[in-house]
Amino acid sequence: MSPDKVCEKFSQKGIEIKINVKSGTVFIEGTTDALEFLAELFLAQAHFDKDEGFQIFPSGAGKIFFSRDSTHGLYIHRVVNDN
Repeated sequence: MSPDKVCEKFSQKGIEIKINVKSGTVFIEGTTDALEFLAELFLAQAHFDKDEGFQIFPSGAGKIFFSRDSTHGLYIHRVVNDN
């Protein structure tokens, strides 16, 4: 499943991820559904061979998945091995 399909799957679940950075620590908060969404999103990107990166942000693409208190988004980059 592609990252876009994961977003589509969870788009009607009222996901509200909160991502903030404090004292150099990234805080990711969310309900069970929100954390399952992130888990599936990371897994989808790990196996998606058509694009190495995927991003969602509270003020841009994917904003429906973020709470109003979220100050940061996500950029997931899969490093391609040359093996």
